[in-house]
Amino acid sequence: MKILFTGSNGLLGQKIAVATEKYPQHTFLATSRGVNRTKAMGTAAYASMDITNAADVSSVVGAFAPDVIIHGAAMTHVDECELHPKKATLMNVEGTRNIAHAANEVG
Repeated sequence: MKILFTGSNGLLGQKIAVATEKYPQHTFLATSRGVNRTKAMGTAAYASMDITNAADVSSVVGAFAPDVIIHGAAMTHVDECELHPKKATLMNVEGTRNIAHAANEVG
């Protein structure tokens, strides 16, 4: 099974990356915006993917063609979301929409 997970530089993503070692029968692709800052990647490969960019998401998801997507990328700091509501909406709503659309494209 091919599994793509977003937000690999975040708390959940880092835990998933480490856990990939327990499932060698699966192929994992970790994604996050920019460079990989996750120290322990387990067996996961890494690809930079900006979930706020629909074309970027479509390209990465389409190339990997995952069976499963675990979407963990998000702005999670409440104060930052309140200070920057447009940025939070772009990341948490539009980014999620981009992931869902790309998932639908690959079936």
